[in-house]
Amino acid sequence: MDNSKCVEYVNSHVDEIAEYVNECFDQSKEFIKARLIRRIRAELSPTPVHYEINYVYVPYDHSGILVEDGYISLEQTVGE
Repeated sequence: MDNSKCVEYVNSHVDEIAEYVNECFDQSKEFIKARLIRRIRAELSPTPVHYEINYVYVPYDHSGILVEDGYISLEQTVGE
C-alpha cells in the first residue's frame, strides 16, 4: 500500500486538520473535565479509616493491636 498519497493529503490540509482537531477538543473539553473530577473524587472518598495502636500491657509482648479510631481528618498531621 502506498502511503505517499495520504502523506501528501495531510501535508496539503494541515490547517484544516488542526482546526478540526481543535473543534473536537473544544466540544469534549467539559466532558473530559467532568470525568477527571469524578475519578479524582472517587479516589479521595470514602475517607480512609484512622487506626490507633492499642498496646496490650503484657511483659513479654510489646506489639499492640490496631484498632479503628474514626476516619482520617484532612487537618491532621502525619505524626497524628
